[in-house]
Amino acid sequence: MTTPPDLPVPPSPPLDVPAVPTPEIRPYTGTEDLPGQSTPEVQPERRRPEESEPPGPPRVPPSPGREIEPPRQ
Repeated sequence: MTTPPDLPVPPSPPLDVPAVPTPEIRPYTGTEDLPGQSTPEVQPERRRPEESEPPGPPRVPPSPGREIEPPRQ
């Protein structure tokens, strides 16, 4: 069995200084801070709610009758 080659360990940043300032976490509002910087919001077409289909016949379990495949002799 072969062992994988040792991968170089990336240098760890100092723990006392954050590398990137922590972004402010805000709730999603649906609007962009800078318009045009992200995917534009698509306005869905205003449609009236689709009418639900009428309920079908009630499901009835099959009656115990003839077997689907007759017994082999």
